[in-house]
Amino acid sequence: MSAIRTLAILNFLITCINFTWIILIDNYAVFGQSISSTLDKYPTYLSPVDFSHKIWVLIAAIMTTATYLMFHSTHKVSRSMKTIRNISKIDHLLILNQFFCGMSLVFMLNNSFVISLIFMIATLLTIIIINKRLELHKITMYSFTRYFTRLGFSLYTGWIIVVIIYTISILCGKFSYSLSNPNIAYTFNIIILVSFSAAALFYAFKYSFPAVSSALTWGIFCVAFKQETSHYYQYPGMKYWLYTIFALAVLFTLINYYRCYHSRKIEKELRERLSSIS
Repeated sequence: MSAIRTLAILNFLITCINFTWIILIDNYAVFGQSISSTLDKYPTYLSPVDFSHKIWVLIAAIMTTATYLMFHSTHKVSRSMKTIRNISKIDHLLILNQFFCGMSLVFMLNNSFVISLIFMIATLLTIIIINKRLELHKITMYSFTRYFTRLGFSLYTGWIIVVIIYTISILCGKFSYSLSNPNIAYTFNIIILVSFSAAALFYAFKYSFPAVSSALTWGIFCVAFKQETSHYYQYPGMKYWLYTIFALAVLFTLINYYRCYHSRKIEKELRERLSSIS
């Protein structure tokens, strides 16, 4: 049990440190530039608005709360065997995930987008493995620990997918610039946007994760908002794709939320019936 408690407190501390680090670098406190200002130096068809990355504050708050509640569940007074098993399933993967995430943004702010993308993909793969180990789609929301665990990890997953879209878009822009052919960048950006959005929506629908599609909704909205409010970033052809995917993301969010609500309702009724029989 002491090993599990140690792992739980490490998960909590590393998560706090990493997300504090992300918030600091996004507020010009470390490298003299934010994530958004770095992306603005490389305008693409999918450049997001300045406030897009403020979602990191929300993710940080939910993820640190989730890891703290996991740690709290290892105490003798409020011990939860299910949460303890979940901590054991995560093992050291969350610590590794936080390292990958922090390093990806460090390299991004230092304009090393290829290395940043590698670390970001590693971040996505490890968080998907964690979700699978936790069986996140089976976690019901009958306690604060379960609620913040499901919400935090799924929202985090969705936003990592969005950041990967932004990063690959910049790399495509650089590649097309070297070939002096902007049409290649436009085509690649559409492929990136559609393929990754479809993957995110499929993942959200398969496991009933409204937070994943919500993160995608926010990411697409930030790109569309920039194109609507900035004369420099107006690409009429891209707007149709953005609006279509935005509408689908909103629709999937509503559908997934209803599915979660309906499944919780059925489970609650089943529990009440079983308790009444017993």
